[in-house]
Amino acid sequence: MKKLKKVGSSIAVMMEKRPVVSTLVMAGLLNLVIEILSRHSLVKAIVHMFTMPHLFLFNVLIVAGTLSLAMFFSKRVFATALIALIWFLLGAGNCIVLFFRSTPFSFSDILVLKSVKSIITVYLKLWQIILVVVFVALIIFGMVVLYRKSPKWKRRPFRGGAAVLSIAGMVTYLAFLYVSKGVLATNIPNIVDAYRQYGFVTMFSESVFVRGVGKPGTYSARNVRDIAKMLGMEEQRKHKGKKVTEQPVSEKATQGTPNVIYLQLESFFDPTHLKGMTFSTSPVPFYQSLKEDCCSGYLTVPSFGAGTANTEFELLTGMNLDYFGPGEYPFSTILQNETCESMAYNMRERGYTSHMIHNNKGSFYLRNKVYPNLGFDTFTSIEYMQGIQINPLGWAKDKILTDQILQVLDSTENQDLVYTISVQGHGKYPEEEVEGYKLVKVTDCQLEEWTETEITAFEYYLNQIRQMDDFLKELTTALAKRHEPSILVLYGDHLPDFPFMGSDMDNETLYQTEYVIWTSGVYIPKEKKDMEAYQLSSYVMEKLHMDNGVLTKLHQLREINADTYQDDLKTLEYDMLYGNQIIYSGKNPYVTSDMQFGTKEVVLTEALYNQETRTLTVKGDNFTEWSSVFINGKEQPHTIFIGPQSLLVEDVDIKEEDAIMVGQVTGDREMLSQTNEYYMLDMP
Repeated sequence: MKKLKKVGSSIAVMMEKRPVVSTLVMAGLLNLVIEILSRHSLVKAIVHMFTMPHLFLFNVLIVAGTLSLAMFFSKRVFATALIALIWFLLGAGNCIVLFFRSTPFSFSDILVLKSVKSIITVYLKLWQIILVVVFVALIIFGMVVLYRKSPKWKRRPFRGGAAVLSIAGMVTYLAFLYVSKGVLATNIPNIVDAYRQYGFVTMFSESVFVRGVGKPGTYSARNVRDIAKMLGMEEQRKHKGKKVTEQPVSEKATQGTPNVIYLQLESFFDPTHLKGMTFSTSPVPFYQSLKEDCCSGYLTVPSFGAGTANTEFELLTGMNLDYFGPGEYPFSTILQNETCESMAYNMRERGYTSHMIHNNKGSFYLRNKVYPNLGFDTFTSIEYMQGIQINPLGWAKDKILTDQILQVLDSTENQDLVYTISVQGHGKYPEEEVEGYKLVKVTDCQLEEWTETEITAFEYYLNQIRQMDDFLKELTTALAKRHEPSILVLYGDHLPDFPFMGSDMDNETLYQTEYVIWTSGVYIPKEKKDMEAYQLSSYVMEKLHMDNGVLTKLHQLREINADTYQDDLKTLEYDMLYGNQIIYSGKNPYVTSDMQFGTKEVVLTEALYNQETRTLTVKGDNFTEWSSVFINGKEQPHTIFIGPQSLLVEDVDIKEEDAIMVGQVTGDREMLSQTNEYYMLDMP
């Protein structure tokens, strides 16, 4: 203990007498620790430090710049420790995240933390959660002790300011130098490789400060107008883009026009594309037959192992995520407050009603707030579904989606756009064998570094996607029996999070899934064509002889305009979301929709109180297990679901002036919708 105190005193003396030197030394050691955590390897961190010293130094300077802020405080030891602790926790968070997914930790993960906290038990066992809580408690205790014992030194604002400005200047200079020399990339198409190459500190810092689409150097009114002219939009631009409460409805969406159904399948792909693995039977036999009989091809998606919402974003908007900040989820940034051109708005111009369906909680990835800004009319999340079946990991099985899609199609007289997001294939996959049938087994595995544990987890996954394959057969059968034509566009959002390498795949990449376009009552010529996720919806519209939407037109003309296609796409993305909206004549024409939760409205009709048993019975319709009773605005902790028409609250006191309400509440206690209030004035 005495030696430890002596070391601590020596460090404190150095911090007092040589603050700049000590800051740089601590920053170097701290960055090395962060890289060890991020790479899960001491050797890989040291190799990175010596093979890319210029990038390692860049990371060190960023850390040093933040540590130098401690010079503005009298308790400099505590301030330095606090800043270092924040960096350490960020690095440790990245280390933990990379055990469960392939995508590194970024600032966007913090923004969506609330919406994913309720699924933490899927990834961490109880003892691990307890260990984390104890660790956090010890850190807080240690920081309190350090604050009390930390010496008070004279503030050095001038020296601190000089240090901060000097380091900031070096970081800025190196950033411009590295970008100009091509050492640092301005667009990050592969976030995993970027973190490995540039280091955690650089990439996380960029995810904090670099968000949205950067202004193109050629951006101007003339440039955008030239793009509009190329798209044949000059006549449309003469009509000023005025916001309207209702979008125009065309008469083209008649009974002869097909319903358009998108089905985004969680972590779904055809495992027979793996070069070094064989199976006892095909994991997805029906899906394979669809690929043979229908339009299909590879779909390049923006992520591997995670990032469902970003594949969804590209499909819905037609925007290329590469032009946004590293690791950014537009669902958690720009789309929280801004409307955006989307397939829902585009199809509304053709008379379609647009619906979202997701058999998971409605607040996941903040979808409940984003979908109105994308123009959807209804959103049916798991909180509005009956008869859910759960898989061993606690995710809803996709079988429920067949009835949900049919209900949506029956809910309107006109034709429908239905965007459905599945969840059954979601990880984290169990490392021990799960009880139950095992239809698909791995008969041989030649993939390097795969253990028996990973094969066990993969076999669980195989049997989940076999059930998803059965669901696809059931859905297409049900759609074929309907008296109106339908187009079903199905695809995987990303590959599952297993220790794959690109060389393991017969297409040599981890960033491609596949899509299939199945039809009933409408003819689309069979075609094999590979494309980006942000091009798929415009491709489908082209098959329907539609071109509604600026980006739809751009994508459909991409082969004609190949030389400037990506530059034009980035320009339009910036103009629409961050620029002057010149393409819309200066005013965003899209109005936030008055989105309804659930196709069938949850209704409260009556509340009956029994004074003897102190129980409240609530009557109505379309209640689910996520219906919760509120009394005077306060949620009752133990609402009992009796059935779709009845809820029960026990051990409660009710007065005549009390107001009763039913809300649909997510697992993280966010209320999606609520009924009208029912007052107990007539209570017997």
